[in-house]
Amino acid sequence: MLFRLWTGLLFFFLLVGLSLTFGQTDAPPVRPIPPETWEKALKRLDYSGDIPPPERKPPSPPAAKMPEPPKMEWLSDAVAIGLIGILLAGAAWLAYWLLLSARNRPLNEDDQAAEDTENLERRLHDSDLPALLQQALARGDYRQATRVHFLMIIRHLSEKGDILWSQEKTNRQYVRDMRKHPKASDFQRAVLLYEHAWYGGAPIGRTDYERQIGPLFDSLLARSR
Repeated sequence: MLFRLWTGLLFFFLLVGLSLTFGQTDAPPVRPIPPETWEKALKRLDYSGDIPPPERKPPSPPAAKMPEPPKMEWLSDAVAIGLIGILLAGAAWLAYWLLLSARNRPLNEDDQAAEDTENLERRLHDSDLPALLQQALARGDYRQATRVHFLMIIRHLSEKGDILWSQEKTNRQYVRDMRKHPKASDFQRAVLLYEHAWYGGAPIGRTDYERQIGPLFDSLLARSR
């Protein structure tokens, strides 16, 4: 036992001596590194992998949208329809008022004459043709006088049975009805004067009526009796 203890101590001191001997040896000389080498070495160094990535914040939840107010399109349509209805009603009322005013307006002499002589051909047997003739002559309307005077001839010949009167018949048809009458040529001449004045728009003066138209028309009325 004692032998083993001394052996271990001797081995320990031997190791300490060896370490001191080798520890006192000279260190190797330092070799200087050129700056260019350092720069190249530094350029090859990449420490980006050692930098921790930036912390990513979780996206914030979208802000809650406020509910939109209900659209009032139906209200605007109703207002537009109401305005259109009011305008149409106003226009209809205005037209009715104007028509009613026109009907209630008292007729002057010219309006009364125009109303009495309107559609005389349709009211041939119901109109007071002699009175209308005197009114036209008093106004100096010899064109209207020629028309009324000629219609007096047509009514008179119809009442005597010399012609067959009809609203649809033309003056040329009346001329054919009168072809065997003793005054057929005078009647044909009266038709030409009437159509020339009334339909042709020829100016008829007092002299024309009193010297030519009036006497010829009166002769047909007198001799056809």
